[in-house]
Amino acid sequence: MLEHVLELWDRVPDPAEHVPGESRPRVLNHAAAAALESGNAYRARELCEAGLAQLREASDDSDTRTQRAVLLRRRGKARAHISDSDGLSDMLDALAIHPPETPGYRVLLSTIAAEVLLHREGITVPAGTPGFTAEGGEPRTLTATDIAQEALRRPGTGSDYCIEAESLITIGSAQCERGALDDGIDAIRRGMRHARELNEPSVELRGATHLSHHLRDGGRFSEALETLDTAVAIARELGLMSADGCYVAGNLVDTHLALGNVDESRRWADIGMTWSSSPFRHTLMRDFAIRAALAQGDHEAARDWAARTDPWERIGFARVQWAQSAVISALELALADGREAEAWRLAERALRSLPSALSPGYGWEITNLAAEALRRVSADHPGEGEGADPGACELLRARAAETPVHGPVHAAFRDTVAARLAEARGLPACEALEAWRTASEAWERLGMRLHHVDTLLEAALAAANAGGRPDTAAWVQRAAATAKECGALVLERRARDLARRLGAAVDASSGTAPPPLPAGLTQREAEVLRLLAHGFSNAELATELFISRKTASVHVSSILGKLGVANRGAAGARARELGLS
Repeated sequence: MLEHVLELWDRVPDPAEHVPGESRPRVLNHAAAAALESGNAYRARELCEAGLAQLREASDDSDTRTQRAVLLRRRGKARAHISDSDGLSDMLDALAIHPPETPGYRVLLSTIAAEVLLHREGITVPAGTPGFTAEGGEPRTLTATDIAQEALRRPGTGSDYCIEAESLITIGSAQCERGALDDGIDAIRRGMRHARELNEPSVELRGATHLSHHLRDGGRFSEALETLDTAVAIARELGLMSADGCYVAGNLVDTHLALGNVDESRRWADIGMTWSSSPFRHTLMRDFAIRAALAQGDHEAARDWAARTDPWERIGFARVQWAQSAVISALELALADGREAEAWRLAERALRSLPSALSPGYGWEITNLAAEALRRVSADHPGEGEGADPGACELLRARAAETPVHGPVHAAFRDTVAARLAEARGLPACEALEAWRTASEAWERLGMRLHHVDTLLEAALAAANAGGRPDTAAWVQRAAATAKECGALVLERRARDLARRLGAAVDASSGTAPPPLPAGLTQREAEVLRLLAHGFSNAELATELFISRKTASVHVSSILGKLGVANRGAAGARARELGLS
């Protein structure tokens, strides 16, 4: 209807008489609000710019300054959705001119607080800004919590009735990021209840996305899914999918991936792509789609999504989680494709560029993937000494030390990073084995099945490298069964491949255990001997078995001694005689 009013404005004589109390800039402002509510950020920006242009020559009274400020605030929101980097700048320009005593000032504060929450740094407000001037009149650097609390402190008006709900959600999210999970979740839930009482579904949905993220980060997955299921019902009932559904779908992808529900994760990734109305949201949703496709083993789809985004550019985004999301999906794809050196270069840039204290859950995911990239690079390109470059290891150790550990999920990531670093540094296999067992047990307790399978397989491989254990085959069998149950094709293939190397049956009920190996060979030595029979060099053994060249050399020497042969060729011939080729 507002669009129709704008179409007729220049055609009808004295149009303001037909809409008492309104002017064209006011109608443009109302139309921009409606466009934002419907998810049409481009149209909202266009309407705001038209309104600002009309007010350029207007008087500078309180009412006009308020209109300009509201248009700037709404244009800032539109730009933030589009990915325009000037979104927060518009909001701060609005703060500089908005009279504090007029309606809308608390809304502006709340909007700025919500945006600053997503940024890597606080903001500096101009000297003299009401409520924010430091002693001596100097500008102040403010956090999202500072601004949201100021919004709550100021007296309300009839037009800003939902500010308490918005501000509580912002404050609660900030508390969760600092590790006060219970207090933060309580504040977010209070904000959501207030939004529901006021019939503000968009605010309630914002709370649901923040709440589910922090519940998942705290290992409270059933609560996260319950929250998201309710959010989906609200979005569908009220037609808010294009405006808010992308964030709900993205959280569903992350939560189902964490639990190992791979097919369900992919389903929500596909749904979320249809709900992403703006380029920025579509780009964010692609990150989730890449990860879901990789978990299924659909590398072609993952590469197709990744071809449309540049993680090196997005690593500089002011919105921390959006930068982290791009890095995580890019690292997972690079590692899946065997581009370890490229993965490490991106990981190193992220470790040096992105703050560790903000959004620590995603921060731990990046550190974990960085450690895996370094581990593989060190295995592929060993130097003169053992292990990876000491500077790279120190960078990872320092990052792990400074990243907050808020609960059991973060602790499990910390243990996993320690295990990957142990192997990257070339520590003895027995030390790596204990590190992997600690990490695997942590993931199992949390019910995070994909991480559990990954670390269990690494523990089995480390056990084989350490000389074998009676329960190694059982670990691989458990990993294979869990991966199959999850629909994680890549992990299942990895488990079956490791079982083949170890000479173990994947299914414990599929037959008898393998016969004892001859000459006192360990399972790992038998695998090395099979490859020797095919003429593998030490470098090729290292690549095939994910071990260092020195470890390969040690295995070969041990095999020659146990078989009583003088050289590799003789060992290969003996392998064929024993049926190990």
